[in-house]
Amino acid sequence: MNWYQISNKAEDDFADIYLFSEIGGMDITAKTFVDDLQGLGNKNLNVYINSLGGSVFDGIAIYNTLRNYKGKVTTKIQGIGASIASVIALAGNRIEMSDNSLLMIHDPYAVAGGNSTEMRKTAELLDKIRNEIAGIYQKQTGLNKETIEELMTNETWFNSTEALEKGFITDISEGVEVKNEYDLTKFKNITNEKVSSILNKKQMAKENIIDEVSNETKENKTEQGLVSRIKSLLGVTNEHEEGHTAEDERREEGEADVGDWEGMEKRIKNLEDAVADIKSEIGVSDEANEESEEVRGSVETVTNEVEDLQNKVKELEEKLAKNSAKKVDAVADKDPTPQGAEVMVDPNQEFFNKMAKMVKNI
Repeated sequence: MNWYQISNKAEDDFADIYLFSEIGGMDITAKTFVDDLQGLGNKNLNVYINSLGGSVFDGIAIYNTLRNYKGKVTTKIQGIGASIASVIALAGNRIEMSDNSLLMIHDPYAVAGGNSTEMRKTAELLDKIRNEIAGIYQKQTGLNKETIEELMTNETWFNSTEALEKGFITDISEGVEVKNEYDLTKFKNITNEKVSSILNKKQMAKENIIDEVSNETKENKTEQGLVSRIKSLLGVTNEHEEGHTAEDERREEGEADVGDWEGMEKRIKNLEDAVADIKSEIGVSDEANEESEEVRGSVETVTNEVEDLQNKVKELEEKLAKNSAKKVDAVADKDPTPQGAEVMVDPNQEFFNKMAKMVKNI
């Protein structure tokens, strides 16, 4: 078992390194890592990081080795790059964070024992390490020393967007699936709930997209939604809708010219095509129609409705030929609907409603 793994395929011009555990743990030091690195022949490196940190001394040694590496180094934080792991990440020529990752910087700390003199030595050593790490952060970000030190003292956590804005990274990559298996008890400004919310960002985005598509599908399959869709495909405009003109009203009242009624055949053809389009949009295939008795009955119903429209065309043509109907203008006084006047109703509305109910049940 090791805290790092190296994948080096002979046919590739790059090698992959995975730092997915405690840096310098398991009695394996940075020296072993450096020795393995020298055997890669200066191939370009992809260094994947998902670590809460580890040994400061091993981490700085790894950082310096990667900084001096002759091949191109791309570091990729996928999950968490915290403490000394965030320092190693800054060794890359290109520094990436997946969209659902976190980066954390803080002051170094140590567990020490002994008398006051030994404790002072430990404190002085920690100050030196702190200054060195702050210098690395400062060099990468361009932030001043005071700002960096304040961020470190406060144990600051950054999501990918914040890390990019501060200059800690150069790029944000697509989110990856990462499990929250971290022991965060030693940190003061983070919780498992917060980490999970960031790590699950990719999955939540997927679910939101699925919900949006599902809601849109449900809306389109409502009766009113289908009526609107059918009318849209047929080019039919409802009264009071935008684009509904006086000429439209005149035609609806039966005063259309011969050319209008000749166009009814084309309208019927559009209706047939519209039915096919709607069935296709809601996922009803021809094969499914053949297998479903209910669908076959629905198609027969639509056919009957089309025949009714054809008969209506003939009746309207006869009515037009007689030319006996004349329009009488009614002027409203106080009541907007003249006494005895009929309320205009779309003669095809009942058909559209029946058709919508039939398609919704397919």
